[in-house]
Amino acid sequence: MYKPILIKKQKLEWSKSSTNFNPDQNLGQLILRILKISPESVTQISADTKVSVTCGDVVGIVAANTENLAPAVFACFLLGLPVNPLAPIMIESDIVHMFSKTKPKLILCDENCLKIVQML
Repeated sequence: MYKPILIKKQKLEWSKSSTNFNPDQNLGQLILRILKISPESVTQISADTKVSVTCGDVVGIVAANTENLAPAVFACFLLGLPVNPLAPIMIESDIVHMFSKTKPKLILCDENCLKIVQML
């Protein structure tokens, strides 16, 4: 495992720096620890839309249960983002009704549900 290092500018020498982080933890554990320390911080900003997501923001999902779904849901859980999952076979009025109640800041969807989601 790599340990944190500090570059001394005057001498240009490498040396170990002191840290409060466990050098034996993996990247996922480090990210979770930082999120616990500062849950109010923005966790994601879209470069295209400038939408930012913060711990506690709801993420809506309208997707079939495929191999792509679990990683997205787990990522939301790890970032402290509650998930409002809906089945893509739901009728449009039910999707609109559910999302009007939970008010997701971000919606992930299958391509066949894109037109409904874009109307929200």
